[in-house]
This record gives sequence, structure tokens and C-alpha cells, in this order.
Amino acid sequence: MHLKALNIWVTRFIVQRMTMCFESMLVLQVPELPKVDELCFTAKNYWNKGVIASFIFLSNLPNKTTEWSRQGYEYVVRQMELSQEKTPSTAKGQGTLKQ
Repeated sequence: MHLKALNIWVTRFIVQRMTMCFESMLVLQVPELPKVDELCFTAKNYWNKGVIASFIFLSNLPNKTTEWSRQGYEYVVRQMELSQEKTPSTAKGQGTLKQ
């Protein structure tokens, strides 16, 4: 019975020491929350930046659509030219499908 009590005491001692060690490692400081005025200003500021970015995107959309369409067309034309260079037996403008 004496050995069991010693074992319990040692276990509690070890757990207490480990707890003290880990508690010193924890940061228990909570940062200060922003004031309501600052929070409102921040929210409005981000909202306005989002609205501005959306309208800039929408105003650039016609030009970007034209640019991307041109790039896509040029890519397809280049790929077709490369494809015809690989298969010189077909005449230009004629498909390879037989009816």
C-alpha cells in the first residue's frame, strides 16, 4: 500500500511540473479589439475598394474580351497551321473527313 501512495504522489508531482512548464509557454494575452469607429471605417473602406475594383473590372471588360478573343483566334490559327505542316498531304482549305 505504501508503494501505491508513493506512485500516486510521483505521478501528481510530474503532472504538476509539466502543467507549470506548459502554462509558462502559453500566451494568455488577448489583443485589444478595435473601437467601433475604427471598425466602421475599416468596413466602409474595404467595401468601397471592392466596389471600385468591381467597376474597374466591368469598365475594362469589353477591351479585355476583345483582346482575349483575338488571342484565342490567333492560337487556333497557329495550331491549325502547325497541324497542316505535320500533314502535308491534305490541301489547304480541305478537310480530312471523307464522305
